[in-house]
Amino acid sequence: MSKILWALLYLCLFLCLNLRGSHYSFGQVEPDVLSPEKLGISGLSIDTEKNTFLSMLGQPDSIISHIDEFEGTTFYEYVYLNSSFYISNGVFTSFDIRDNSFQFDYGEIEVGDRAENLEPIFPKSYANRERSTTKSTVRVKIGETEAYILFICCHSIITRIMIWEDI
Repeated sequence: MSKILWALLYLCLFLCLNLRGSHYSFGQVEPDVLSPEKLGISGLSIDTEKNTFLSMLGQPDSIISHIDEFEGTTFYEYVYLNSSFYISNGVFTSFDIRDNSFQFDYGEIEVGDRAENLEPIFPKSYANRERSTTKSTVRVKIGETEAYILFICCHSIITRIMIWEDI
């Protein structure tokens, strides 16, 4: 009987340590943190006003309007080639870079760069990247927010750089 109780106690302890609501399992370190002030694409910082944004990048190939389901507000997706920039309330708020026409300013990283280039810039995030056979994702936390920069890699090449918010 006592062996069963000990087994149940160990099982509960194991589950508590491994199902604790974090994206990081026991033993992993937290990702690198990048302050929002250092977050920029091709010289454009987050919160740049729309007119300044357009004067730097020019007119997009297309503009798609979206409704934010949580807030009921409209935001706009400005598409340049295969990349998207998001404008909300007249300011640049997010991006999804899928080609090498744009550069992630901190560390001068571009789509097409080797994933290993991220290691000296974001060592904790790189060490704890999510990996499968051909793909990996390096997550860098943005300040004290619930948002991350994701560097998505395929066959050790960065194929996408985006902001992702953990809802």
